[in-house]
Amino acid sequence: MASAGDAFTIAEPTLTCKNGGNAKFLAGGEIPIVVQTPFGPEIEYKPYGIQLNMQPVTDENGNISANMLAEVSRLDYSNAVN
Repeated sequence: MASAGDAFTIAEPTLTCKNGGNAKFLAGGEIPIVVQTPFGPEIEYKPYGIQLNMQPVTDENGNISANMLAEVSRLDYSNAVN
């Protein structure tokens, strides 16, 4: 796909985790959001971009299988607050 110009590489991460553990990767960033709490306004950071969560498992023969979840989000500037 990339050689045809239909896609491009934004990252080439190497993730390492234990057998059955969880690994996360975010190609994007975090944006500060002001939220109201009973104690006043506080800032929460929300991730955006491409987030990959995976849980690899190795069997007794050395085969690796992985549960993977990919999430894609982008910023919506139409809801921005000054």
